[in-house]
Amino acid sequence: MSFLDLLERRFGRFAIPGLIRIVAGFNALVFLLTRVNPEFVQMLDLNRGAILHGQVWRLVTYIFIPTTNSPIWIIFVLLFLWFIGEGLERAWGAFRLNLFYFLGMIGTTIAAFFFGGNFANTMLNASLFFAFANFY
Repeated sequence: MSFLDLLERRFGRFAIPGLIRIVAGFNALVFLLTRVNPEFVQMLDLNRGAILHGQVWRLVTYIFIPTTNSPIWIIFVLLFLWFIGEGLERAWGAFRLNLFYFLGMIGTTIAAFFFGGNFANTMLNASLFFAFANFY
């Protein structure tokens, strides 16, 4: 029995089924809110200085910032993210996909703190694509 199997037996009940669908939904919501108020995205980005001054929601909300501002492209991006998430959840199961995504979020956050700069969810979503490509 592998380490992942042990983790899944112990913590599998905490897995969020359809996590990537939820992320895609929040991406769509943030896209719509930035259409109303373009400065809204600045309250969500991963900004080390702002986090150190108490804006801890930024540790999670940067994941929901869409990678495009185009209304046409956002449809393709979100459908593709949804498609990849469904495929990975079928292949891995909800727990392993959650673990992969949350570890990616933690890694991105740690990298942002060590290297500074403005990090986004682009590489995390690209890693989902490569994991999907590995299976299919």
